[in-house]
Amino acid sequence: EEIKKYMKENKITQKDLSKKANIPIQTLNKIFAGITSNPRIDTMQAIENALLNYVNKDEFLIAKIGGFDLLSKEKGRIPVIGQIVAGRPIESPENYEGFVYVGYQNPEEYFALKVNGDSMINAGITEKSILIVHKQNHAENGNIIVASVDGESTVKRYKETNGFVFLMPENPNYEPIPITPDKTLYIFGKVVEIRTAL
Repeated sequence: EEIKKYMKENKITQKDLSKKANIPIQTLNKIFAGITSNPRIDTMQAIENALLNYVNKDEFLIAKIGGFDLLSKEKGRIPVIGQIVAGRPIESPENYEGFVYVGYQNPEEYFALKVNGDSMINAGITEKSILIVHKQNHAENGNIIVASVDGESTVKRYKETNGFVFLMPENPNYEPIPITPDKTLYIFGKVVEIRTAL
C-alpha cells in the first residue's frame, strides 16, 4: 500500500515501474494485488533501483516504503508470527505466517507479530497491525512490549510505579495487568514500529 501511494504521488504507473525495474508486469500486478505477499529481496531491490531513477536521491535519505529503508545497506526480511506460545521459541518455523522487509541493521534481532485484539487501539495498534519487535528480555518504563504472563501472550505498555509493575492497556475497556509475585512474566521484546494496512 505504501509503494502504491508513493507511486501515485509521483505519477509512476505500474507499466513504467515494470520497464524501469525489468520486472514482468504480471509479477508487479500480483505483488500489488496481495497475491504475492512475500516478494523476493532481489525483486524489492529492483523496485528500489527503479524508484530511485524517478526522484532526487536526497529525497530518499529519509524515505521508507513500508518500513523498508530504501538506502540502507542492511536490508533483510524477518518472520511474521501469528502468535507466541509459552515455552516455544519464537524462532521456530512452525510459528511463521510469512515475512516482512525491514531496513534495520542486524535484522536477525527482530521479528514481526500479527496483532490479535484491540486492547492497544489508542496507541495506534489495531487488528490489522503488524508490529516490528526488537528481541529483548527487559523493558523500560513506557515501552510497549510483547510478553507472556503465566503463559498468556499479550502486547501492553510496561509501567513501573512505586516498586510495582503493571502491563497497561491503551483501551479503557481493559484493565491493567498487575505483575504480582505469584505471576510469571517473560518479555519477548520491545515494539519499535507499528505497521497498519490501509
